[in-house]
Amino acid sequence: MFVKQNKSHKGILLTYTIGYRENGKVKHKNVKTIGYLEDLKKKYDDPIAHFTKLAKNKSKNEIDELVIKNLNSKLMDSNTTPINIGYFVLKKYL
Repeated sequence: MFVKQNKSHKGILLTYTIGYRENGKVKHKNVKTIGYLEDLKKKYDDPIAHFTKLAKNKSKNEIDELVIKNLNSKLMDSNTTPINIGYFVLKKYL
């Protein structure tokens, strides 16, 4: 897990991000939004260093749970097929 700096129209947004591989490609998943850098500078002297330290201290179990949860949700989405129920009603009367 690492801290990623995302540029937006309001400023730099810090997020906790995990990296993983899917079909040989590297993917990133934003786990949690920390906040805008300007707001965090009011509370912390060096917010990037502070949250990077916290990200490294996150347990391996938390990361594994997030990856498994993400992969399971993708498997459920790919197994469902849409059914057009309205067609069956019209077919009965035709």
